[in-house]
Amino acid sequence: MGTDQGPEAVNHLQGVHYCRGCGRALPLGFRGHFHKECLRDDKRRRICEQRRREQERFKRFLEKERCLNCGAKFGDQRSEGATEASCEASQPTQERDKTLR
Repeated sequence: MGTDQGPEAVNHLQGVHYCRGCGRALPLGFRGHFHKECLRDDKRRRICEQRRREQERFKRFLEKERCLNCGAKFGDQRSEGATEASCEASQPTQERDKTLR
């Protein structure tokens, strides 16, 4: 039973773990799942995805909302820039312009 197993067999016995981000081997005894730089990249990617989903939810919510004054849907306005301001935004501006003159 004196077989020479070498370092590969020792690593196999100890259990080599691999980074979930890049797939490279993690140092022996390391208890995390990612290398430090891979963890930062993963977090950045997850936060970007979360913000994108939140923005889509907010856009769907806005499409259902209506102006209290005229009843127009906010989703009906063009995203390139409205030709006229919405009722709520334009009325205070007009009143302020009248008081300044």
